[in-house]
Formats: sequence, C-alpha cells, structure tokens
Amino acid sequence: VLAKYPVTMVISSEWDPYVVCNAQFAQRLADNGRLVENIVYDGVNHGFMYDFKAYHSEDYRKDLKYAIATYVHKIN
Repeated sequence: VLAKYPVTMVISSEWDPYVVCNAQFAQRLADNGRLVENIVYDGVNHGFMYDFKAYHSEDYRKDLKYAIATYVHKIN
C-alpha cells in the first residue's frame, strides 16, 4: 500500500507526541521509495507552526514554500 502513496514530506517537532510514530512512518515511506523529506524542528511542540512568534515557525513557512515549489509537480 505504501508503494502507491504519493511522494510525501513528513514534518514533526521535537516535543510532538507523534514524533516517534512520524519517524517510523517516514522510514516505511523511505523503504518504499515514497519519502521526499523528513523534517524535525528542534525545541518546539506540536502545532508550533500556528504560533507566529514561536521558534521555527518562520523556518516552517519557508520549508513549506520550498516543498510546494520543488515537489508539487512531481506528484504521481
């Protein structure tokens, strides 16, 4: 089933309760050739990207813009 996934970018934060599960999922995607990137932002909690004053929220927005510009045309 994972081999049929579109190319996928996994984003987590260091203190996210899902960081371990996300890392495992990213590895399974990579094993099936479907992982584009796995990014973990250090020092922040789940949902940090919605707090515009949070550390790394600007990094997240830059990374997201980059991912859209770089990978959206590669969706298959």
